[in-house]
Amino acid sequence: MQSSNNIYLERVDILRFVAATLVIFWHYFHYGTIPHEVLPHHFSLSVLEEGHTGVSLFIVLSGFIFQYINSGKEISYFKFLRNRFFRIFPLAIFWILIYVAKDHLNPVEVLLNTIFVFNPLSVPGVGWTIIVEFQFYLIFPVFHKIIERKGGTLNIVGLIVLMILLRGMLYINTGNMRDFAYYSIFGRLDQFLLGVIAAKLYANRLSSFFSRPELEKLRLFLLAGVVAGLLVVFHFFVMAGGYFGVDNEHGKGAAWIVFLDVEALFYAGIIVLYLSLNKYALLRPVESFFAKLGEFSYSMYWLHWPMILALCVIIMRLNIFNPGPRSFASMWLIGFAVILPAIVFVSALSYTFFEKPFLRFREKYTT
Repeated sequence: MQSSNNIYLERVDILRFVAATLVIFWHYFHYGTIPHEVLPHHFSLSVLEEGHTGVSLFIVLSGFIFQYINSGKEISYFKFLRNRFFRIFPLAIFWILIYVAKDHLNPVEVLLNTIFVFNPLSVPGVGWTIIVEFQFYLIFPVFHKIIERKGGTLNIVGLIVLMILLRGMLYINTGNMRDFAYYSIFGRLDQFLLGVIAAKLYANRLSSFFSRPELEKLRLFLLAGVVAGLLVVFHFFVMAGGYFGVDNEHGKGAAWIVFLDVEALFYAGIIVLYLSLNKYALLRPVESFFAKLGEFSYSMYWLHWPMILALCVIIMRLNIFNPGPRSFASMWLIGFAVILPAIVFVSALSYTFFEKPFLRFREKYTT
């Protein structure tokens, strides 16, 4: 998506599509058809089993892109927030009102929590992530000023360490860390800030490492290694119980003190290495295609939950690909062949006829 500041990174949209796809498969596998106890036995599938990690990728990407496009610039705080409001709230409010009507929720309470970003978990559907995201927007201009100063990166690193210590102390007192870290800015802030740091390093070219042509093969090798490392981490995470059971009862253990940071470090590495690769002629049409799909990622995020529920009901009633109790692979194929294309198609319509008109209200917010 072209920013109002006229800087566009095609590969960021590709990664947004990857993030949306991960979240779609997370809800599809766990709330559409596949029981929680059914785990894949190959490390390459584990990241789909724990597709909630797409939220982490979204957050790191947000920190990265905002720091990158605003590097060396002064941000007008209220113009920045105005732009972000028109980017995320029209579609969010539309879907939240649908949930309010469907589930007979208190519309005043839900809308107040949405507009004034009070309590993420009070917002229906996938809305909690939108609230946490907007909380980042409220404070990003401050962190932007900090990291632009000499020694600012170390200050941000120090804040991340402080947040880890805070979660550690809370875990000692409560014995429950997953929900606090997963659903709140107090766990997710680290991910956003690691994206900001990654953008700072990338913009400075890290002593030209990311731009020297003779190091292209090394960057490609490192990217493959980071991706493989992420897959291995999630394989062990899944085998330890995953989101629902790692560490102790219901997955609420000590691992969540740092797990979100581990995810973010891998994604920060993937982002800077992927963006630093040369564009190969044979892959350009493919990348352009997936970048276009990435423009629909926000609509995909809101649409996927009700569409998964509806499509799974239809598939089962028609007895199409009727799954057995351990049919992870077959449902994986259904997801890519039926579920994902349907969501992308409807999301393209949503983006074109609902999101896009509001994007015209955005304006330049930097000097």
